[in-house]
Amino acid sequence: MARPHLTEMNLYFYMHSIRDFELIDYLKTKKKER
Repeated sequence: MARPHLTEMNLYFYMHSIRDFELIDYLKTKKKER
C-alpha cells in the first residue's frame, strides 16, 4: 500500500535539512568576513 503522505513528509524534512545546511554555510561565511 502506497503512502504518499510519508513521501511528502520525507521531502519536507529533506527540504528543511538543505535549508538548515545553507543557513549554517551562510553563518560560516559571515564569521569569516569578520
